[in-house]
Amino acid sequence: MSHARPSGRSAWRVFGARYLIALVTALAVTVAGIVVVNRNVDAKIASIDRVPGLKLSKAPAKAANFLIIGSDTRAFVKNERQEEAFGTAQDVGPARSDTMMIVHVNPDRKSSLLVSIPRDMQVEIPGLGKEKINAAFNFGPQKVIDTIEANFDVPIHHYLEVDFETFRGIVDAIGSVPVYFPAPARDGYTGLNIETAGCKHLGGEAALQYVRSRHMEVYEDGRWRDASPRADIDRIQRQQAFMRRLASEASKTASRDLLAANQMADRIVDKLHVDENLSRSDIFALVRTFRNVNPADKGALEMVTMPFYTEDPSGRTGPVLLDEEEAAPILAALRDFGPPPDPVPPPKRSEVRVTVLNATGETGLAARTLAEIRRLGFAPGRTGDAPPIDGFEVRFHPDDAAAAFVSMLALRSVEGMEIVRDDSVPRGEVVFVIGDGFPGIRRPGEEVEAPPTTASTVAPTTATTGRADDPASRC
Repeated sequence: MSHARPSGRSAWRVFGARYLIALVTALAVTVAGIVVVNRNVDAKIASIDRVPGLKLSKAPAKAANFLIIGSDTRAFVKNERQEEAFGTAQDVGPARSDTMMIVHVNPDRKSSLLVSIPRDMQVEIPGLGKEKINAAFNFGPQKVIDTIEANFDVPIHHYLEVDFETFRGIVDAIGSVPVYFPAPARDGYTGLNIETAGCKHLGGEAALQYVRSRHMEVYEDGRWRDASPRADIDRIQRQQAFMRRLASEASKTASRDLLAANQMADRIVDKLHVDENLSRSDIFALVRTFRNVNPADKGALEMVTMPFYTEDPSGRTGPVLLDEEEAAPILAALRDFGPPPDPVPPPKRSEVRVTVLNATGETGLAARTLAEIRRLGFAPGRTGDAPPIDGFEVRFHPDDAAAAFVSMLALRSVEGMEIVRDDSVPRGEVVFVIGDGFPGIRRPGEEVEAPPTTASTVAPTTATTGRADDPASRC
């Protein structure tokens, strides 16, 4: 059965990443912490288990793509409690890649891109035909590498593989990670059981139950209700907030407690499997990149899920297919290993044409607002009406952010503005849509300095930019 690709906002745009973000971040901060005082760091790195014979692309001088695989192996299960929580190899079958992501490291850009690939995405596995991408892991790491390079035309330079037990060990080495629960929560599949609302400090086992939860329920208004109607999509959104907090906690722990840092490194090294060419300099390149990242800065540590679509809005059934149009800029970023582009200075006001659309129903508001904008030196556009909205929007072409920054100077407040990237807006033009609550035009002399902009390969979508709620921030 064929599946038509949905257009525009009907295609899935999911931001987030799986638990491997924490492992990579923890590896970076812990090695960075122990290298100063631990002369055995080379021996520690040398003890990492190597996967022989992998055919990988040759890495550029500084940048690289790291393929991170989170195996769902149950080989670590040794007792009844672990069997109850995770099952056994006999229960779940052979190990598959529960998590698959590409970490794009480019020290010159001082930012990182982490692209999570949905485990159920259907791709062409070389020699096997159309299958879910996580099935490639059944045939070994090389098959996964070959599958990614064949389907996405993205080079893979290094390979890292970890499992559930490693994640749990890192959290326990930190101590705990705070997560805010607005209501009691549970998941009968992973064993998560939060009996009361509030800030909970999750140890390794509870943290693993939380990040693996696809069937979470919360107790509200005297009954349990489904808190994960979109299953894996909802899980990814929770994980985004959790991983940033885990990265922050790992960094703080490593900087103040070298013993804990050493323990985290040991927990990773013991269960890590990497390619034969992964060297100390490669790991330190990862270290330097992550040490330049503030975990609270969602721009520096960009986490995205490879865009996909499915006929089932819930995401629970039906094939998961690559949205090639939405994925194009992300794939381009994964192939880009050069230095950052030169800053693009903002255009002059006279070079920005401003159109004003009235969404309030108040007669003449658009014309009066445009007149005020013209007095500030902007080129005049047109006026018109728009469907009612609350607040106000600035709409601009995705490739023309500089014009939008300049035009924002005309507004009294930037904070309450809704930013909308709109392909239909001509380059060099900005559209103001003013609704109820529009504060009016900024008076002369009350300007906000517009930052210079650089060309961005991966443009955030209006559906998610700046809205990721971090529940742990309430702790």
